[in-house]
Amino acid sequence: MKRLVLMMGVSGAGKSTYIKQMAPILFGAHDYKYVSRDEIRFKLLEEAGEKEYFGVENKVWGKWVHKIKTGLEDYGTVIADATHLTKGSRLKLIKALNVKPEEIWVIWVDAPLSTCLAQNAQREGLARVPEEVIRNMYDGLEPPHYKEGKVVYDKIWIKHPNSIETLKEEE
Repeated sequence: MKRLVLMMGVSGAGKSTYIKQMAPILFGAHDYKYVSRDEIRFKLLEEAGEKEYFGVENKVWGKWVHKIKTGLEDYGTVIADATHLTKGSRLKLIKALNVKPEEIWVIWVDAPLSTCLAQNAQREGLARVPEEVIRNMYDGLEPPHYKEGKVVYDKIWIKHPNSIETLKEEE
């Protein structure tokens, strides 16, 4: 089965930390591919010697989508680690894939704003997001719904700081 997992949450919420710990438990030790948009961006910035965070964004998007597509061909599960804060951002990725997964999950790491800000403050260099940007992300977040356009999510998990829930499909 081909499964796409969209990580979702504000910068600093703990998406990457959470999924790196849980992926082997959820998907098996070897049958998933983890693809981080930030890791691609930071590598390109390092190679290019650029200081502008979004200066390489078109290349980041292209490499990210390509890695997800090839991952869906080669692995049972691909984890797409990015913020995916809005319906539009989630659908943009899904539409860009020419290899359609049989299942699409959203794992929303729903941390309080104070947690996001505190964890972000511990980051260094380009990994640290300006506080105002995190506040804007938090204010603009659009919770996922089982049916977003023509896409139906098979599972939506919400991870709160001390628990994890599965949203029930609305009747």
